[in-house]
Amino acid sequence: MGHMRKPQQHKAVVSILLLVASLSLTSCMRTYQRCYEHAFATDGVYCAPDAVYRSAGKKYAKGQRTQLRNVRYRSWENFYEWYYHKGWEMQPISGTEGDIVYHELKADSEGRLQFADNTEWISAPDGRLTPLQDKMLRQNVYISDETAERHLTWRGLYALPASAVCFAVEAPLNVASVTLFLLSNIIGAMF
Repeated sequence: MGHMRKPQQHKAVVSILLLVASLSLTSCMRTYQRCYEHAFATDGVYCAPDAVYRSAGKKYAKGQRTQLRNVRYRSWENFYEWYYHKGWEMQPISGTEGDIVYHELKADSEGRLQFADNTEWISAPDGRLTPLQDKMLRQNVYISDETAERHLTWRGLYALPASAVCFAVEAPLNVASVTLFLLSNIIGAMF
């Protein structure tokens, strides 16, 4: 009778260990992609999320022309973030700031403020600017044409080779992570 429990206990221990390993690795490393994105810049306008003003009865976003880079707040990405494209955002590159500009805003169907269509960035709106404390922008980056405005910078000299090296290291870890994730789901479904 004692021998019958041994295989079941062994199976349970293996399942638990596989589940723990899966949970610790249920992500994909993205250091290679972070390095790759570091090599590029995009021309655009960056606005602080709360930089909303009123002038002559209209609402405006205050922004600054700058170069932007697609950045991520950490080097790994869980499968939820991968599926919903979360975690990446355009941030200004320090030292590339240019003119202060304003863009008219409109409210979307949910009342969130976004850049108005068929309006341009202007150097200053007519009338006195009054900050609106309780308003937030739906999006705080404006890029007219992301593919046309994106260009390789001098950082590509080190960022692209670093990206290739990181990819060579991270690719096997990412394959193992996905495999363990799928195995844990299959084993979890069996119990």
